[in-house]
Amino acid sequence: MIVYPVHLLLSGADCLVVGGGGVSTRRVKGLLEAGAKVTVVAPQLSPELRILMDSGTIAVLEHPYSTDTLPGMILVIAATNSGRVNADVVADCKERGILVCRADAPELGNFMTPAVVRRGDLCFSVSTGGNQPSLTARIVAALEQEYGPEYAEYVELLGKMRSVILNTVDEVETRKRAFRALASEERVLLELYRNNLQDEAFKHAMYIVNTALDYNEEMAG
Repeated sequence: MIVYPVHLLLSGADCLVVGGGGVSTRRVKGLLEAGAKVTVVAPQLSPELRILMDSGTIAVLEHPYSTDTLPGMILVIAATNSGRVNADVVADCKERGILVCRADAPELGNFMTPAVVRRGDLCFSVSTGGNQPSLTARIVAALEQEYGPEYAEYVELLGKMRSVILNTVDEVETRKRAFRALASEERVLLELYRNNLQDEAFKHAMYIVNTALDYNEEMAG
């Protein structure tokens, strides 16, 4: 199965999860991480979903699924324990042009949710198209080992330095030189973050960028 990989920007988007069990709970958490506005429709809820409802984090319709819950939804996940209900959700969403994932048979919807390794803004998506979940799990474990929590801060730092470079220099080749200089210090910066030396990492990154920019001024002079 050939899929088109895409990362959706769901901040503030209305998303629906049909079902109130463990699978639904995991899907709800993933949508909340992406900043979505989540509604759950189910006659019964897992304890975790009830806590989220009581805190006002999610909206809940405590009744069986019906098409009345679909208007305004950008994305829907069918995650009930009933194949018939899940099939109805998929059919109704496709008829209305709504993105829908069927948790128990992803190939029957029009999108799949891959396994994810997230380090702040750094996000890896892994999927074997449902062919071999154990391979997916092994790859995820390898990524989690290779890319530790320090990468979240490192990627955030890169974003800050990118803004500094773009706001300071107009000349494309000078920008490239600064980006290359910063990339060459990846190991040093990551080690600083591993040792909780955030201020030192920022100062070192600024030094590298400023040195690269000063070099360009000297060459121009």
